Amino acid sequence: MSATSKLRAVPWVLGVLVLAVSLLGANRLLHPTDAPGTPPGGDGGPAGKAAPPPPANGGVILLGTVGALPADRVDVGPPAVAALATVEAVLVQEGQDVKPGDPLVQFDDRLFQPKLEQAKAELAAAEGDVAKAQTGKAVHQIQLEGQRRAVAGVDEQLRIADDALKAGREQFESILARERNFTTNLPLTEAEKEARRRENQDLRKGEATVAELRARADGERIRLRALEADVTHDVLIAQAGQKADRLRATVKEAQAAVDALLVRAKVGGVVEQ
Repeated sequence: MSATSKLRAVPWVLGVLVLAVSLLGANRLLHPTDAPGTPPGGDGGPAGKAAPPPPANGGVILLGTVGALPADRVDVGPPAVAALATVEAVLVQEGQDVKPGDPLVQFDDRLFQPKLEQAKAELAAAEGDVAKAQTGKAVHQIQLEGQRRAVAGVDEQLRIADDALKAGREQFESILARERNFTTNLPLTEAEKEARRRENQDLRKGEATVAELRARADGERIRLRALEADVTHDVLIAQAGQKADRLRATVKEAQAAVDALLVRAKVGGVVEQ
């Protein structure tokens, strides 16, 4: 080989040496425990345990264990309704013992308290309407009972007046049967009897009394039928009751939202943080 050919081969040789040194250095960086003379996986571990194969892409291998939270640790977070609320007060301290149900954190409930108060006020008004409707029905029952007694009373008065009128007529007819005409001394004719009946003031008063009582009885029965047909109080009670039931559900929902903003301990334990 001439001197010129030897000079041309020197750069190629140097390049190959630099590449080999670079690969060796990279291998030491990736596997620092693989010292010369140490068998694969020989890091002081049990004999016969092979080291994990290097990743295909030449990445770094991490060895170790994955830890988890202790089984008895409970993380407390904000309730769903507190998405836009801020913490108003932390009611416990680190290291404090708490029992189930003890308050831990109070979130700002100023957005929810007015809704709760409004629902309570509307419920109170609805319950007042129920009580008013029930009172109206009670009064209606009293009026109904009073009207029934009024009908019974006027019926009794009419019966007594009618009996008295019948007795008066019978007595008067008996007198007319015995009476004679003063001129002829003959028994009274039917025309004369009828004239005497029209002239008798006691009979006229009795007939007027019976007619008046009969008209009163008819009027009292009409008022009784009207009271018996009146079912508006039952309708009002049902409507007010349904409204009150809906508002009770609203109050319950609003109260639950306010209560949820006070986070309480679900289990007993010690406050860690």
